[in-house]
Amino acid sequence: MTSNQFKTNKNRIIFFSADGDKGVSVLGSAREILWCLSQYRIWTMLGYNALRAGLLRSRLGLLWVPLSLGFIVALYGALFSGVFNIPPAQYVPYLASGWVGWRLISGFFSQMALVYESNRIFISNLNFPIPMYIFAKIFQLIIEFTLHSLVLIVAMIIFNVTVTPAIFLLPIVLFMFACCASGIAYSIGLLSAKIPDVKNLIPPITQSLFFVTPIIWRTDAIQGARLYFVEWNPFYHAIEILRNCFNITPFNQTSWIIMAIFSILGLAITIVSHSLYSRRVRLWVA
Repeated sequence: MTSNQFKTNKNRIIFFSADGDKGVSVLGSAREILWCLSQYRIWTMLGYNALRAGLLRSRLGLLWVPLSLGFIVALYGALFSGVFNIPPAQYVPYLASGWVGWRLISGFFSQMALVYESNRIFISNLNFPIPMYIFAKIFQLIIEFTLHSLVLIVAMIIFNVTVTPAIFLLPIVLFMFACCASGIAYSIGLLSAKIPDVKNLIPPITQSLFFVTPIIWRTDAIQGARLYFVEWNPFYHAIEILRNCFNITPFNQTSWIIMAIFSILGLAITIVSHSLYSRRVRLWVA
């Protein structure tokens, strides 16, 4: 047994090496990631338990997730539909889709960047492959997205938004988001694990991107050079393809191409970074 291998007994991990001095080949890295992906019982359990941990002793449990977002959408929808002079039937579904997408995308950005820090105890004491924690966090955020989507569905029903066949593109969108999230975990996340000061930059960056992303305001409200804040904002393109699936905005081919490129880049970063640095994570977070 070399220092860069792991051993399993059917679905149970019985040994995994975390040698910090040696890497693994790119082919071996891809093999490990695919094997971890097949062990869905482990990372789904970790992700679900992490979600429930934040709602301990709550009588409503997971219902608080859509209820909190529903309150925000109702309040902001009533206020800003008047501020921007947009009929609620047009504005509220737009706002709801923006908030649902923002919660998911910003969660990927902020939580994946800290995925090793938040799982320090497990990484230090359990011989689980690193991708297990990444898949668990992605699964947790997708559960939250599903619950948040209830708010959007209610808004679509109330304001008679028609569902089109584009809704079947939603799994593809979530897959692209997951690829990007994994790339974040293996880039910003690794940098944050090695240099703890990096994590202090994430909240202000995320908050700043919120204000320059068309979530509350619409893209047709700006013009001229300010449009660069939209066109060069990857968060906008991510939310745009999500809105396309729910028939909130017209199909935007450019946004789909850009997000496809980002997802391919995320996969490449995942495989290469895992082969180079996955064995060092335990030493960085210790």
